[in-house]
Amino acid sequence: MYNPCYWLLPSHPYTVASIQEERSPYVSLVVKRNRFALEPFRRYSLQPFFKSSLSLNFFQTAESVTIVSGGSGISLGLPLFNYFKRKVQHEKKDIKLLCIWITPNAGDLFVLEELEAEGLEVYVTRSGREEEAAESLEGLEAFELQSLDDDFHAYEESSQVTHSPDFTDEFATVVKHGRRPRFEKILAKNVNRTIDYANKWIVSCGPTQLNRDCQQLAEKLKCQFFGEEYAM
Repeated sequence: MYNPCYWLLPSHPYTVASIQEERSPYVSLVVKRNRFALEPFRRYSLQPFFKSSLSLNFFQTAESVTIVSGGSGISLGLPLFNYFKRKVQHEKKDIKLLCIWITPNAGDLFVLEELEAEGLEVYVTRSGREEEAAESLEGLEAFELQSLDDDFHAYEESSQVTHSPDFTDEFATVVKHGRRPRFEKILAKNVNRTIDYANKWIVSCGPTQLNRDCQQLAEKLKCQFFGEEYAM
């Protein structure tokens, strides 16, 4: 429905994190917490979907898809990943698939359970001590889903790795705590599994610096690139 007040009063951006093939009467939204609060049993105007910036050719011919999501960019990265995962599992397509999600704190991991997400490689960039310090200084609002730092220079430190319960499955989630990924090494491993330049992709959805870094790597690794900025 439409309401003329939509153009005058505060609104809230969101991305649907469901795919049509799921055939559910409901859709899942990933919403960044801010001053705009969604209240139960209230009416809201919904903006219809926009035409995809990704061409139909991407969905039909991609042989290698590497998805990198930062913060609430998971709302775009996950449905793309699920779409291609269905092609692999149900249509037996040979697609080299990798989905990375980078989030600042472990508290955001509930999103994976809520969206029944499986098969991701997750990097929680703050250590436990950093999370405690941020909470004491800034309060709970420091843990907004989208509040990733723009500094994506990779670093390594001791990290804890956890697996989803069915970690023997082809698509199992691995969570690495207290570290950022070394993008070139991780992305190259998946990208280089195929040869055809036109059919291998890096898709990035997140803050400006993340998208810029992924685009530079796509050029270096000689593959197609698509970026969607998630910034407020």
